[in-house]
Amino acid sequence: MAQVPIQTVPTQELAASQMNEFRAPGVEPMQDFTGKQIQEFGRAQMGFGNALAKIGDRIQGEIDDTRTAERVNNLATTLDSIATEYSQLAGVNAFNAKGDYQARVAKAVQDVGGDFENDIQKTLYMAKAGVLQRTAIGAIDRHGATEYTKYDTTEKKSTVINMTGAMAQSWRSRGQLDPQGNPTGDYAMYEAAAVRNLVGYANKIGIPQLDDKGQETQAFAALKREMVFEPAATSVTQSMMVDGNYNGAKRFLEEEFKKGHLDPKAYQALNDNVTTAAKTVEAERIARDLVAGKTIQGGVTFQPPLLAMPQVSSGFGKRNAPMPGASTDHNGIDLPAPRGTPIYAAADGTVKNAWNDDKAGGGNSVVLTHAGNMATGYAHMDTFTVKPGQQVKQGDLIGYVGSTGTATGPHLHFTVTGANGKKIDPSQLQYGVAMGNGKIEEGPQSLKDKQAAIDAIQDPQTRKFVQAEFNRITSQQEAIKSKQERDNWEQAANIAYSGDGNQWQTLAKNNPALWNALKPEQQATLMQGRPKGDDPETMLLLLRDPTLWEASKLSQYRGKISESTYQRFYAQGNGPKAQDTVRAASFDNDMFEATLNRNGLKDLVNVPAGSKDKQIEVINLREKFKVLIDAEQVARKRELSRDEKQGILDSILLDKAQVPGMLWGSTPTPVYKLTPEQAKDAFVIVGGQEIKLASIPVQQRATIIAKLNARGIRPTEAEIASLWVQAGKPK
Repeated sequence: MAQVPIQTVPTQELAASQMNEFRAPGVEPMQDFTGKQIQEFGRAQMGFGNALAKIGDRIQGEIDDTRTAERVNNLATTLDSIATEYSQLAGVNAFNAKGDYQARVAKAVQDVGGDFENDIQKTLYMAKAGVLQRTAIGAIDRHGATEYTKYDTTEKKSTVINMTGAMAQSWRSRGQLDPQGNPTGDYAMYEAAAVRNLVGYANKIGIPQLDDKGQETQAFAALKREMVFEPAATSVTQSMMVDGNYNGAKRFLEEEFKKGHLDPKAYQALNDNVTTAAKTVEAERIARDLVAGKTIQGGVTFQPPLLAMPQVSSGFGKRNAPMPGASTDHNGIDLPAPRGTPIYAAADGTVKNAWNDDKAGGGNSVVLTHAGNMATGYAHMDTFTVKPGQQVKQGDLIGYVGSTGTATGPHLHFTVTGANGKKIDPSQLQYGVAMGNGKIEEGPQSLKDKQAAIDAIQDPQTRKFVQAEFNRITSQQEAIKSKQERDNWEQAANIAYSGDGNQWQTLAKNNPALWNALKPEQQATLMQGRPKGDDPETMLLLLRDPTLWEASKLSQYRGKISESTYQRFYAQGNGPKAQDTVRAASFDNDMFEATLNRNGLKDLVNVPAGSKDKQIEVINLREKFKVLIDAEQVARKRELSRDEKQGILDSILLDKAQVPGMLWGSTPTPVYKLTPEQAKDAFVIVGGQEIKLASIPVQQRATIIAKLNARGIRPTEAEIASLWVQAGKPK
């Protein structure tokens, strides 16, 4: 603040009017600083106020920034969640939901903003929210557009596939022409639809249909083959092969290839498939003839005259005339088809005649002659494309379906004439299978001659197919024959072994057909009566292979084992629990033989045929193993584990005992070698006492064995007897 100078002035009071006139000696007149001071003070106050205002503005600005930042962060999180959720949608669902998600973005901007404290906060929020909103909507737009493109592309591709499938299913109408000679029918319609939709799909994946010169691009042509014509050709050829029209299938493929609808690789692969299928059918025929011991000479293999054989509208033989002038004795069959449907030669041959037969009602007609003096006729054609004397191959185009002559509508009247000049019902033809000229000659009879006939086939693939089919048929016949022989034997044995077991004469008298169906050796077996004992070799075979206990297999051994043994094996190998029983017995056998091999007893596994004594020894050992297992299982009231069974087997093989009559101090006999009689008196020495093995009760034996096993001690007969004696010989 400015300082006001202080001066000493006279105390004499002056009138107011004199004040300005007063001059103190040597003193300047006094200046009035009051206004300036007030101004300075005012300016100072104003500056202070401005400073305070700036501070307030700064504080408010920070508050606005903080509140806005909170809202903007919340909005960013919300919009990110919405955009992420939308990104999970795919295809048309994403496209259809785009508007809803964009609306959710706009609503989120408003909801998160809420009520603002002032306009500054609102302005700041809306500016930053606008950026986030545009970013989120842009992301949704891009994802929606991408997914729609994918969906639209997929839809267009699916449409192409569907049209191609419909085209293939309509193959029966392929080649139909309208009166102007243009393609017509469902096949042509679906083909055009498939190609039309393919253009849209190609545009989606960046393949132009035409180049700058208006020519079809190579890429589009390749796509057309890949997606339309090759799949259709595959389906059509398969359908034609089902109809037996192999030459027609080849013809179809050739036409498609010439049109550029198939590339060389696809054409070759499909053509090879047809060739293989045709050879397979021919091989099956040859094999059947060889098995039957016959051959067909002068045969002709027919194919359908139409690509697709429709249902016959008028059959072969007697009928009511469909219209005045029509025949009542129908010498062929009528095949209804649209006008312009191609007609093909049913077999290789020569055009005998091609003429207008209106006089006889046939209209435009063609007759072909074939090998073996056979012939085929085609009538009511719209037009024919061959002339008399022309050679044709099976599947060659000879004309088109029409309704010329005496006809109620477009159809093909198809006839087949046999070598004897008589008409044959075409509906009975086996397409793809050779028909003879009425003479079936005798072929190779012995297996050696039949095999020689197969080896003489020139084509390697056909020879391979014939061999495989011949083997299949003969194996099947052998299996049927073997089963019949087993059934005969089982039935005969049941009769012959009934009663006193010697009823073969009753069988031969009452059922001579069954008796005569038996082999001589089977008859001789039954004439000997029911076996009293078991053939050791047969018994060993049955013990080693429990799968032979099944009735159809067991019956063949009935003449070599006693009735009681047969019934025992039969009971185990048949019935509701047979599978489990046979499986368990097989496991036991595997363990038995593995243990023998491990202990150097291979001679007890592979017993030579004819070694009766050794066979009996092994049978007794196996039976002893089974008896002990059964006894233990009865005592323990449960199935033994594999380890428990192994312990019993080890004790049988490794344990030893003495029998009465042996010299004192001699080597004890292995337990498994004891005969049933010896086992009754066999003993071990315990504390100077002879303890018979048979005297130890089964339950006590099982208890002692369990204790020894728990202590890790192999339960020998000596150990078992010792513990039994120590326990006071409990019963």
